[in-house]
Amino acid sequence: MKRNIIIAVLLLTAISIGSVLWLRKSEKPVSQVQPEPTVAQPQPQAPRPEPKKAPEAFLLRFSPKNGQTVVYKFETQSEADIDFGFLLSKIKTDNKSQNPVKQEKSHVILKASGDLCLKFYEMQTGVWNVAAFMEGLTYQLNNVTPAYAKALEFPFVFRMNAGGYLSDFQFTAGIPDEAKEFIRQLLYTLQTGFPSEAKIGWKTKETDANGTYLAEYAIEDTSDAESVRLNKRKLEYTAVQAGKDIPGSQIRIEKSRNTVSVPRDGAWLLTLEGEESSSSSSEGFVWGKSTARYSARQISEDISGKFPDMFDKFLAALNSQKYKKSKYYATDEQFDKLGAGLDMKGALAKYSELKNSGINNARSVAE
Repeated sequence: MKRNIIIAVLLLTAISIGSVLWLRKSEKPVSQVQPEPTVAQPQPQAPRPEPKKAPEAFLLRFSPKNGQTVVYKFETQSEADIDFGFLLSKIKTDNKSQNPVKQEKSHVILKASGDLCLKFYEMQTGVWNVAAFMEGLTYQLNNVTPAYAKALEFPFVFRMNAGGYLSDFQFTAGIPDEAKEFIRQLLYTLQTGFPSEAKIGWKTKETDANGTYLAEYAIEDTSDAESVRLNKRKLEYTAVQAGKDIPGSQIRIEKSRNTVSVPRDGAWLLTLEGEESSSSSSEGFVWGKSTARYSARQISEDISGKFPDMFDKFLAALNSQKYKKSKYYATDEQFDKLGAGLDMKGALAKYSELKNSGINNARSVAE
């Protein structure tokens, strides 16, 4: 980040003034009149700034009202360099194990933004079922909008407790894995976990789309009457879910920084801004590196008419016929036919087949 450097040039001017008075009268010297001494007046001192008040321990809890709706405007951008050839040679299949093949990494850029719409239905004291959907969505992978992006606007549900922990995601029937993982990761990015008692700093064990990790929180500012500002930092993954089919898969957190504003009394977080970088490896070889920047803020918008009164009605809509699509999505009709009926392992196998076929541009088509 560039910094503007301002150089101030101070001009120092020395001024000396001398004056001598000679008065002569009738050859008689006149004695010099001495000025009356002046008494220095005390100068008023500027008030000293009050020292910044130290953050105080605070018992944090989320407390949405039954039926309350909330809208977040979010934006995220992530970049990754991935060795797909190495992954293909290491992934578990029914075929005989292959020797790892290291290739030039492919660069992938994901950009997404839109509105996340939520409605909280109280399940029991301190636990809520949350109905959700996204709208106004922009989603691009290497500057192309994949066909599965349409499924990101399908409804989904999850569960949240007063401590801020999310669980029990449910999606529309047949939604592609790519859409599920993006939604999970977006919501887990917003996850803010509270301790069971008032503390200034604490550690948690949390889950996201990549696995289970340890996190560290610290209250930064409690001076506002309506909100509390926190810092959150991921420390390390203790278990890895992403890439579980790859032997010895590990994720190393290189950098993690999150600034979160939460209400003293309110449904969920108010704002989030953060960045993260990590590396993925298998048996000592780093096959992927990624960086991500993201932000979200709660906005004022009435969406109460977009949700049913009862949670069960929303849940039933997940399996309605209008949301049922094919299992695998690609970027256009030609690729739809190419990838019809394939799951993730099948798609990787198809990638390997095309890449080694010798056909012109086969590698870019496969990717």
